[in-house]
Amino acid sequence: MLPLGPEEMLEALRLLSADDDPEIATAVGDTVATFDAGRLRPIVEDSGTSAAILGFVASWKTIPRDIYQPLILHKNTPDEALAAIATATEQGEVLELLSVKQQSLINHPAIIDAILANPRRTPEAERRAREVREEFFEKQYGAQIIEAEQRAQSDEAVVVEAPPAEPEKVVRIEDLFAEFIESDLIDTGDELLAEFEEQYGLLDEIPEGPEEPMGFDIDQFLAGEEFADVVDREAFEERVNVLARIARMSVKDRIRFAIKGTREVRMILIRDPNRPVCAAVVMNPRITDQEIETIAALKSVNEEVLRLIAINRAWTRSYAVIHNLVRNPKTPVAHTLNFLNRIQSKDLRALGQNKNIPEVVRTMSNRMYMKRQAG
Repeated sequence: MLPLGPEEMLEALRLLSADDDPEIATAVGDTVATFDAGRLRPIVEDSGTSAAILGFVASWKTIPRDIYQPLILHKNTPDEALAAIATATEQGEVLELLSVKQQSLINHPAIIDAILANPRRTPEAERRAREVREEFFEKQYGAQIIEAEQRAQSDEAVVVEAPPAEPEKVVRIEDLFAEFIESDLIDTGDELLAEFEEQYGLLDEIPEGPEEPMGFDIDQFLAGEEFADVVDREAFEERVNVLARIARMSVKDRIRFAIKGTREVRMILIRDPNRPVCAAVVMNPRITDQEIETIAALKSVNEEVLRLIAINRAWTRSYAVIHNLVRNPKTPVAHTLNFLNRIQSKDLRALGQNKNIPEVVRTMSNRMYMKRQAG
């Protein structure tokens, strides 16, 4: 009965939902069940919407179908709410959306468990969830990395006792990351670097970028509550230690590491904010079609990476790759439009309703879909 706008109404309902009076709780449920999806969508799509509101919407037993995508992909949606959706949903496409949000899966492993435990999961959702679990939680590291870490710790102890000196920022890749470099690429790495320099300029001329390529504080990440749920703490700490070392590398060394590194290294450095570093990842001769499919769907990746994927004929033979590219708002529009005529009709229709992609792509998708229907 109150003259409240949609956002104020949601906030009021959220507060009232915690009331001890069962009659009030029932009334809240009735109001939620009849809440207009047309008034809800702009709130969920607004980048400034609070985590509390998004978490409240995620707790609804019945969420309008077109609300799932902006809700799941919103940067403020709490990971705990995503885990609850993964547990309760009966829609396989929703589980696929959750499996794409890789950073949330890493930060909150309960989402992975919920996806894999849901009988409605699709093969694609299961594959992505298992890949993240394997890459970030189950891999055991060899004796070389453990020994390298012990050597590094002993070296740091010596530095503490010695007179203050300028910290060394450049780390020798071959010494510290032997397990993370393809052994048969060490000799041919110079040829790959030469090819890279032809496209992006000499390594010595590339300016240094942020010291934290991963975009988060290592110590704060380890201290987070979500880390308490990690089953294999020792293995996970080793992985985070790899991130910390990469953060201390110069841009030039990260480029070398990207070209020579293993799958694990590639999936870390593809998110580096420095364009030459993430571009070097897709020049790695060991990169697989499956990795390219995953990278094409990442919204946190640099536009240059998506452009390199889009102009590679071998990779764009895969329908999954071009489908991920056209759905990615960071893919250059010119390349997206070139792929639209290869998109299946049902996917074209979904693109026409996707407000996360550029307007011109959405409009063209609608036109092509209507044309096919008329034909």
